[in-house]
Amino acid sequence: MTWRKVHIDGSEWTYHIGQSVLVICSPKGERRRVGAGAVMGTTGDIVERGRYKQTSDGMITPSKIKSYIINHWVE
Repeated sequence: MTWRKVHIDGSEWTYHIGQSVLVICSPKGERRRVGAGAVMGTTGDIVERGRYKQTSDGMITPSKIKSYIINHWVE
């Protein structure tokens, strides 16, 4: 399992992208499982189809993850 990193306000967050779920770990060690559709702002079916068709709908980028963390986790 490869953990990737994203930096927000000088803190290092880590995440892992699975088949349909992401695991995001805060700098304090809290972990959350988040659906890929929630991170992308669409449904999971659209993300799954985008991965199958290899379009941008299936691409979960670090900027999308950073945006999700800022909007839903960081106070």
